[in-house]
Amino acid sequence: MRPMTRMRALILMAALACQGPLAAVTLTVWNQPAQARAGERQLWDEEAAAFSKVSGVQIRPISRPYIQQQFVSVMASGKGPDVAHIWVGALPTLARQGLLAPLDAQTKDWDQREYIPAVLWNAATVDGKVYGVPRDSYVYVLLVRKDRWLAAGLDPAVPPANWDAFADAARRMSNKAQGIAGFGFAPTAEAFMDFVWQAGGELLRSEGGRMHAAFNQNPGVTALSFWRGLRFEDGVMQPNPLASRDELAQLFALGKVAMLMGTSGEMPDLINRYGLDPQQLLLFPLPAGPTGIQATHAGGDYFVVNAGASPQVKKAAFAYIAALLSPLNQLFRWHRMKELGIPIFPGAFSTTAQLNNLPEFKLVQETLSTARP
Repeated sequence: MRPMTRMRALILMAALACQGPLAAVTLTVWNQPAQARAGERQLWDEEAAAFSKVSGVQIRPISRPYIQQQFVSVMASGKGPDVAHIWVGALPTLARQGLLAPLDAQTKDWDQREYIPAVLWNAATVDGKVYGVPRDSYVYVLLVRKDRWLAAGLDPAVPPANWDAFADAARRMSNKAQGIAGFGFAPTAEAFMDFVWQAGGELLRSEGGRMHAAFNQNPGVTALSFWRGLRFEDGVMQPNPLASRDELAQLFALGKVAMLMGTSGEMPDLINRYGLDPQQLLLFPLPAGPTGIQATHAGGDYFVVNAGASPQVKKAAFAYIAALLSPLNQLFRWHRMKELGIPIFPGAFSTTAQLNNLPEFKLVQETLSTARP
């Protein structure tokens, strides 16, 4: 056994020390990576095998990604997984449908709870109960091509601090003769929302126990006017105003778009699917608005447990989640991903790992302090 593997076994034993006997339990776990993603599959299998070895729990892996309609159908049929990780945006609906087990008792005294920022716990709380454990996190940032940034005479150590600097950078990186747009934008509410916040407003407001539109108030008008100026006055956006995220990602990888809004979690796709050189990628926080507010939204994938599982299976499920998210196991993942050549991106790890001492994670850790669910 290699030293790192032996260390991981000790980590998992420590994580399981307070769980009691778990033998003779089989956990059905979704999200095992496909065989085509060989490195990720190997890492997933190693972690499952290590957990089984020290706990006695058998892992039944299912190589199936989370797709909401399929997940709901399988869960409603009573044949759903015991553990899966899902996009946090789907969590409230699934919880209210009675498909997810509340995890308040398990997380209340969990020794890693304090390492996960409140903004991530807030997103997992539905009607006063906790239904998920943050597996990873994302915040919206600026994805910037370093070559375009440098060619425009901009300093890669100095991100755009405000809307004016952001617009100036987009203008300087645009080159219509070469078909290069300084900024690519997909017209979605999730992207627009952050700029409404930066202008001092809200997308929605709660009044009298009901949610009402607020994006049509002055801050929303300010944000929309800013976007209108970028497209029609500055002419820095891509020609197709309705370009999808996939189209923009491809244009970005080809160097035809210099800057995007997105998440660090898009890095593997940009690198593996579109062939972007990782050395050509800069990550910057979103700029502050005219109010001086720097805001972005946070999300990620969350571990959830099947509401229909037996008490013993639920106990084993949380032990599995706690073992994977233990800080030292997360650090092991970081080292192992380097060994296996898996692209490492900020936000890929639980915040329990406290990896903010590593440069590539500092941005996400700092941005979470101003993020909203």
